[in-house]
Amino acid sequence: MSHTMPTLLNKTIRLFLDSIGRRDEYEFYLSKFTNIDGSTFALVCPDADDIESTAQALAFDLDTLARLELFPALLLAGNEVQRMKMRLLDTDHKFDVHAVEDFSSANIAAAEQFVRTCTAQRTTGILTTQGIALADSLQALIPNITNRVHALRSAGPLRAADSTPRNYIYMSDSPAATLLADDVSTAEVGIKVMQAHPCAHVSICAPWQLLQELFTVKGAGTVVRRRSEIDIVDVPNALDVERLMDLLTEAFGREPIAERIIPNIQRAHIEKNYRGAALIETHPAGAYLSKFAVGTQARGEGLSIELWRSITAQHPALFWRSRANNPINHWYDRYAQGHHDAGNWRVFWHGIAIADLPDVINYCVTRESDFSS
Repeated sequence: MSHTMPTLLNKTIRLFLDSIGRRDEYEFYLSKFTNIDGSTFALVCPDADDIESTAQALAFDLDTLARLELFPALLLAGNEVQRMKMRLLDTDHKFDVHAVEDFSSANIAAAEQFVRTCTAQRTTGILTTQGIALADSLQALIPNITNRVHALRSAGPLRAADSTPRNYIYMSDSPAATLLADDVSTAEVGIKVMQAHPCAHVSICAPWQLLQELFTVKGAGTVVRRRSEIDIVDVPNALDVERLMDLLTEAFGREPIAERIIPNIQRAHIEKNYRGAALIETHPAGAYLSKFAVGTQARGEGLSIELWRSITAQHPALFWRSRANNPINHWYDRYAQGHHDAGNWRVFWHGIAIADLPDVINYCVTRESDFSS
């Protein structure tokens, strides 16, 4: 599927999206979801146990997505397919239904074509796999239908043993040891799918949180993911400068000046595929975080948190600056111990001695730009 994002959102839908999250975030995801190569941008999997109470909320979400020219497919799997299907068809939303009897190449191709046709006809397709477990169904249908899966349940995101919501769980985790007992089976489905398709995106949230999960970086559910491989590089000439500059250009939307950046790097924390990076320079008061960059396609996947943990584990005293109007400042506020606004800059710090704050603020404010414009 590839089509153009609606160039003009009507006032009502714009106000609704504004109530969900930041405009720059939902516009990014709108563009991402409307320009994909695949049958549909996402596969939504409602839970059989609470379909009676959640079908109407799901129909509302689907109506909203349709107004945005987005048409996910639904997957109903297991032994309760008929009941789930009838409950959804009782709502006012328009559905078409296609039964997948088995996962032969011909049947998967037919399912893919069905979903494409539904999108072209501006309707929501329901795929059914009667008597086949959800995990097995997803393993067979990914990536032909899509790589993005959202499992919906009234309990919402997965919860740790102390009942706090988990933003992420990792494939290497033991669900039984880290989650509430009621959430283990759901987690195991997600992990099984990710093990078969490491490039998939699998999340779990409540039906009434689906739009927030889709259109905000923070999301509203639990994402199942691999742990990122972050290399710590102490020798600047060991970096792939071209890939690093491409990442900075993508992340900041401006042209970096390599000659001003590379020679000053004391240490770099680099995701192995250059999807994210944190560049560290030395300063008497602590480490200066010269650049913190995550590529657009990696945002919302948890890479930012992993990079942050990597740098703070090695640099307990850290400071950095950001443009005063940078939309990521709300994220920095969560992890900084303090900040100071100075003209066009906001200076953040973590672990910096109070006596050193005037010096680091002055350093940040007077430092020249590392970008050409």
